[in-house]
Amino acid sequence: MEHENVDETIAFQAACQKVKQIANTIKAIRMKYYPNFAKISDEDKETYNSLYAQIDKVAEENGLTKLKAELMADIEDRFNDVSKPKENDGQKENSEPSEKILKAYYGAIDAGKQALSEGRLKRALNCQKQANTYMTQLEALNQSGLVEMAVHYKREMFAELSVEQQKTQKTNWDKFLKSTYRESDLQERNHITGEILQQAKEREGERKETESNKNGNTTQEMLLET
Repeated sequence: MEHENVDETIAFQAACQKVKQIANTIKAIRMKYYPNFAKISDEDKETYNSLYAQIDKVAEENGLTKLKAELMADIEDRFNDVSKPKENDGQKENSEPSEKILKAYYGAIDAGKQALSEGRLKRALNCQKQANTYMTQLEALNQSGLVEMAVHYKREMFAELSVEQQKTQKTNWDKFLKSTYRESDLQERNHITGEILQQAKEREGERKETESNKNGNTTQEMLLET
């Protein structure tokens, strides 16, 4: 009996891992065509639909529908375009706009990081443009905590990319990269990564300066009142 329980546990863990792996592959395809998923190739679309069928089957057979729903909801939140308000949305769809915009911002950063790591510079710039749109929306909500979370996430993701690039240069992978990309492409990719990190620092500095000015004005008003 104990042996059977162990086998069931191992099988369940394997199923969980399988669901996560399929979800990650679906996420990779969404990032590949971000921000315009409508441009997906026929071949990738067939693969994409097949993955959806697989994850449904594995989840249903192993009692993992909740896990699947959570993983797929996160993918949808990150890679669906919420930069333009939709007409006739229900109350549920608009219940937490700030959270949806923040998740969409995370998705734009994820896709941008992936594009840069693959040397797809034009796509990386398009992803950054989309991220800037979401950042503007977050700033308009006047919730500094959301902006801080977004800036922190961006810094973390592109700092990771910089570290990965440095490690790559110390291994034989640099030979592979040099044979795959032109040297000018590598330099431009590094330049774009640096610019993105610099933009994040500048936005954070501007936000802190604005808050400082607001606090200073409040203090002056209080002194005048006394």
